[in-house]
Amino acid sequence: MPKRKKIALMMIILVLCFIWGQSLLDGDTSTRESDFIFNLIYPLLYHVFGEVDATPHLLRKFAHFVEYAALGCSLSLYFGYDQKSIMKGMNCALLVALFDESFQLLAVSRGPQISDIWLDFSGAITGIILFSAVYYLFSSVSKKNK
Repeated sequence: MPKRKKIALMMIILVLCFIWGQSLLDGDTSTRESDFIFNLIYPLLYHVFGEVDATPHLLRKFAHFVEYAALGCSLSLYFGYDQKSIMKGMNCALLVALFDESFQLLAVSRGPQISDIWLDFSGAITGIILFSAVYYLFSSVSKKNK
């Protein structure tokens, strides 16, 4: 296995452990963690979104998007950057999102939300597109320099 794939696989495993670990937390613990982080970064959120929109709910949804964007980047690094590889990454990301919301059935005071599946999947697609775009940008610059 190439070094790139080994690194990507480790990144995927770490991101999955984080994502699914968060999903298995009970509702109270999850809320406490979100509120703690929210209180730390509230000044930044307030500055960007204003008082009305800077809420713990916004932070939780943003966290969904960002953790799946990280997964999308990792999947891109693992599978590659051509159209077929991008589709593999998207399929894996959708499966992860479906499992993620299903795991919440096992956690106390939690439940799955279809909107979170879409949010997670859109974060993964964003990560895949951004990572692939950066790859193409660097590869085209490197070809011009040769």
